[in-house]
Amino acid sequence: MAHRKPNERETHLIRTLADAAHGLRADANWIEQLLVEPLADGGMGSLRLHLHGCAERDQKFGRVGSELMFKDVDGVDVIATLYLDEIGAPFELDVWKVTYAPLIQIPEVLPLAHSPTV
Repeated sequence: MAHRKPNERETHLIRTLADAAHGLRADANWIEQLLVEPLADGGMGSLRLHLHGCAERDQKFGRVGSELMFKDVDGVDVIATLYLDEIGAPFELDVWKVTYAPLIQIPEVLPLAHSPTV
């Protein structure tokens, strides 16, 4: 799939998760330069994150950066997780709707994200 700029709600979700991620390593303006690539997840909204400068190296999954849970407009729980690569750079946004149905909409107001205990 082609890379694209994240939409406003995707950006807000990624920023909320990034703000809570312990040990995140990225330039100050990384989110403005971010490109995303939708993942084949049945329409739940997961995105591969492409940062300027990371294309030159082969990123590998490192750890969970942070996560939060919200309800989709149909009342179904959704868990959003920001994964970091092996050096702490943003790597992937995983969105999982507990019914495996497609995500309808990321809410405008998100709950606080939390970082797993290290």
